[in-house]
Amino acid sequence: MQAKGIQLVIAGSFSQTYLRNAYNNGFICIECPALVDAVTEQLNDKIDAGLLTVIPGDEIEIDYTTSKATYRGQEYGFPALGSVPQSLVVAGGIENLVRKKLGG
Repeated sequence: MQAKGIQLVIAGSFSQTYLRNAYNNGFICIECPALVDAVTEQLNDKIDAGLLTVIPGDEIEIDYTTSKATYRGQEYGFPALGSVPQSLVVAGGIENLVRKKLGG
């Protein structure tokens, strides 16, 4: 996903295995069930019709300092990333973090 330019994944929930692997690869995951429910409701007709639900130019603003996502003027809260996931994401993954700590 990162190779395709996807910066993060927002979902209603993630398995712990998925989260661990994502953070170890320096990838951001945000659990925000209210946002997922709102988007699903807004796009339900397209989903039911089997149409694409990617809307070019549609944006979600993520504010990590307040742990809020804004989509179409509505704000949705999400849990803040813990210190370990933050350090992994900032380092670009566990391999980079270990390499830096070993001085390489």
